[in-house]
Amino acid sequence: MLNKKYGENSSMKLSDKEINYNLFGLLLGDGWINNRKGKCNKQLTIQHSMKQESYVKLLEKLFKEWGIFRYSRYNQHKIATWGPFDYCTVCSDIPDIRHFLKFNRFYSDDGKKLISKYVMQRITPLGLMLWFMDDGCLTVRKRKSLAKNPKPGIYRMTRWAEIATYSFSMQDHLIAQEWFNKRFGINVKINRNCGKNKKGWKLYFSATEFRKLHDIVKPYLHLVPEDMRYKFHMGYIPDRNKENEFLNYNMPQSTTSHVDDDIVHSVENISKETVVKVNDNSHRTERVWKY
Repeated sequence: MLNKKYGENSSMKLSDKEINYNLFGLLLGDGWINNRKGKCNKQLTIQHSMKQESYVKLLEKLFKEWGIFRYSRYNQHKIATWGPFDYCTVCSDIPDIRHFLKFNRFYSDDGKKLISKYVMQRITPLGLMLWFMDDGCLTVRKRKSLAKNPKPGIYRMTRWAEIATYSFSMQDHLIAQEWFNKRFGINVKINRNCGKNKKGWKLYFSATEFRKLHDIVKPYLHLVPEDMRYKFHMGYIPDRNKENEFLNYNMPQSTTSHVDDDIVHSVENISKETVVKVNDNSHRTERVWKY
């Protein structure tokens, strides 16, 4: 039964546990808990640059609907190690702090954030989406066909996604890998964060595995701000990070099927929900996204 303190007037009727399990995704991402000794206020805080203002406003909206909103601040300014930095903050109460702080569920004895079996067993699809919106990155590239004599206009697409989990240990990554497979049927890989002066590991999703994640979070994709939809759009769009290029997203905005021509020559099978359509004139195989 819904706790009266949290979400009594909410349009999304959630229990305390459901709210906490959604918040798991934010704490796995960029969020942290203000757990001050001697104070009863246990708060979850998230900060992003002003470029992600729309995302912070989404979180503010969700927190209000769940009845846990505390405050939000925009156009804040500070001097970071890399220079001046404009950012925004949103803070929420936590319905039941025991889900976060007991038995090393999120923090080790020395206060370091970790990934636990408890969290991976309970995180919700919405929590997964929020985690990916925080630290996830989808890469879509158009490349030349591998055929010896490719026809004009024929190309191949490569797609992969990553979650920047650099601060977590290898043991944390192994737990995440195991439970992505057990709970969601997603086979993620653990890749080293390569490059000069880069450390740690990250979770890697092939196109096929990311499509599975996409299908799991699809009921909540309508919540994604327009300027962040590139994180879930697997079609090729030039300059996909520019605001004026956010067009024709492969997002569930209607009940009609959508054919993305950029996926015609993909070298990877997107998912089990992908249906195959044969063009009788050219005998060309086209992949049609099923919604």
